[in-house]
Amino acid sequence: MTISQIRRKNLSFIVSNYGTETEVGRQLKTSHLTQQHISALLNKRYMRGDEARIIETKLGIPNGWMDQLGWVNAGWPLIERVRLLDANAKSLINEVVTFMHSRYPNPKSQPSS
Repeated sequence: MTISQIRRKNLSFIVSNYGTETEVGRQLKTSHLTQQHISALLNKRYMRGDEARIIETKLGIPNGWMDQLGWVNAGWPLIERVRLLDANAKSLINEVVTFMHSRYPNPKSQPSS
């Protein structure tokens, strides 16, 4: 599965949780990602990294989660909790996620507990 396919699958999950592409577009307010853009991304248009980061930022999803197969789906309860945090706490979460991703880019290489 390509990175664009993973991002598309995660975006599809997000749309299903918000109900409609229009609602996701509303949540992405002030970005260039409109409902029409969301539709294009879901219908085979390549999703660039900057677009995935905008979606993460605007929806309060930790950095890099759009690129990971199953993270958005499995982590949705965590995402909902992160979205309630203030900007400083969200920044810390993103720093931790970015650090862990840089140390362990392949989830299977993470040490087990």
